[in-house]
Amino acid sequence: MNLLITGFAGPLGQAIAERLMHENPFRRVFGIDRDVPRLLGPVHFVQADLRTVDLADLLVCDMVDVVLHLEYADGVAARGARDEPAVTRRLLEATALAETRRLVVVSRDWVYAPGEGLRGEDDPLRAVEAQRSPPLAAKLRTERMWGQIWKEQPSRELVCMRLPAILGPDRGRPIDAVLDLPWLLGPAEAGRSVQFVHVHDAADALLVAAAHPELRGAFNVAGPEPIDFEVVAGILEKRLVRLPPWLMRTALAALLRAHGLPTRYADPGWFHETAAMSCARFARATGFRPRYSTRQALAVWRTRHCPRVDWSVRLGRTSP
Repeated sequence: MNLLITGFAGPLGQAIAERLMHENPFRRVFGIDRDVPRLLGPVHFVQADLRTVDLADLLVCDMVDVVLHLEYADGVAARGARDEPAVTRRLLEATALAETRRLVVVSRDWVYAPGEGLRGEDDPLRAVEAQRSPPLAAKLRTERMWGQIWKEQPSRELVCMRLPAILGPDRGRPIDAVLDLPWLLGPAEAGRSVQFVHVHDAADALLVAAAHPELRGAFNVAGPEPIDFEVVAGILEKRLVRLPPWLMRTALAALLRAHGLPTRYADPGWFHETAAMSCARFARATGFRPRYSTRQALAVWRTRHCPRVDWSVRLGRTSP
């Protein structure tokens, strides 16, 4: 199979490039991004903008069987979250025209409606119309497209991977900007829990989804054992500050500005509206299980530890 990775120059795309240097189940791998990546590995890079490039032509010419769409994986893209539904629609149309076998996309944990306990893939999602947060609204509009495709074209191999915030030893993601602040700004209500996923686990899970035969539907992947915001503050050795929602955005923007960080991360919704997820469905379908719990992923992030990974024992190995 031939694989195309969008958003290849981003942190998650680069983690996947590192992974493919050790074990690559694909015949050829292509990466596309507007920015030039730091690491190529076995990937043939195409510098282009997803909003304007002829995607169908690219898919046909390179005989792409699987697309791994990472352009908006973090939920807060540098060029704006509002572009995500339009870019996704272009990608859906292009993969249909090119008869690409599988499309793997990335969503976020906060698409789930508030509720008790771990959320499963069949639990209800939030209402788009009620969202004032652009990243949340964009993800929900995109999820509506997935639901429509699954209903109208049930045989199509469309895989939606719902992840929490991704943590790793390197910095540069939206979550890093918030966790690096001198205080942890938590949601107003107590008792809320949060999940993280280590970048190696996220990269492996996405490659498993891309290579696994006939996989389709929505799947959760996260570090096991969600933790409270109080525990997050304890691991980071920071004070947890709870502010009312009307004050949170202003306070977060001021703190980011004071530390020279982009204020586009000042929307607290993508961090506070998290949902603890059950990952049993993906484990049953593929045998994949994360190496790191939520607590371990956060500890690794805090110490900037880069563990040595024995790629030969990772799950999800599939022949080309």
